[in-house]
Amino acid sequence: DVLVILAAVGDALGADGRDSVQSLRYEDGSLELSLTPLVAARVGSIREQLAMQGLNADAKADGDGAPKLVLRRRVKP
Repeated sequence: DVLVILAAVGDALGADGRDSVQSLRYEDGSLELSLTPLVAARVGSIREQLAMQGLNADAKADGDGAPKLVLRRRVKP
């Protein structure tokens, strides 16, 4: 799952993908990304692009205000 999620993130970030992820953590099928402030303004459109690729993408802010995305593949019924 993590490789599929990372590939989708790379597609969604596009040219902004370089140096836009500060940290990542993968646990129990969920990938949490801490993003740089440079892509903070695009979090909404990034979430939409990830949703079109079959991912649930929840946005939240870190304690210092840095944007985070928590990604998980959608379970098909």
